[in-house]
Amino acid sequence: MSRPTVAVRREARWLVLHWGARTLSKRYAKKGHPLERMLFEPGARADPYPLYEELRGRGRVVKSGAVAHATVDYALVSGALRDSSSFSVNFGESSETPRAMRWLFRP
Repeated sequence: MSRPTVAVRREARWLVLHWGARTLSKRYAKKGHPLERMLFEPGARADPYPLYEELRGRGRVVKSGAVAHATVDYALVSGALRDSSSFSVNFGESSETPRAMRWLFRP
């Protein structure tokens, strides 16, 4: 693979992962989504327990933002951590990942 292609992919990956995700997350935090509020609300990380209780009150799995889901349910988190075939962050290998994302995240 040529050096310019690698550099373009690296820059595009950075834009998608950092700038784009941060911008969207800030918007969702302003709309009251708990996961994003934990990232951007002053004091939320210092004392996250009110947000945890809010999440528990909304259900076992709560949609938060554009694509994220959040849970504070011990059984769900424990199961997800033990099931690497269903819960993974390897975007490049998933057939359900859009083609452009697979290109960005392929090894």
